[in-house]
Amino acid sequence: MASIVADSFLTRIGDASLSLFYPGSWSERISSAQGLMAVALVIFARWNPVQCLYASLLFGSAQAIGPALQSVGIDAYYYSFNASPYILTLLIVITCSPKRS
Repeated sequence: MASIVADSFLTRIGDASLSLFYPGSWSERISSAQGLMAVALVIFARWNPVQCLYASLLFGSAQAIGPALQSVGIDAYYYSFNASPYILTLLIVITCSPKRS
């Protein structure tokens, strides 16, 4: 019970920092389905904390590729690069889901 309370408390602090400090002002739909990406990350890592670290680096790099390429002047396929974390999430959920007979 204590770990659930601690998890809820830390989650709310993370939500508050995401919605207030990240963009500088509050806006709707700021999380951009990052909760779904977190679930896909845990599924991809097979609930192993060490593999979760590596999977989070993979998801983080997929999320950072759009702004990184834009900062060096590559504007072609801007929307495709920004969609890469969502495409990666879909591919991982499809390939890592248990097979039904």
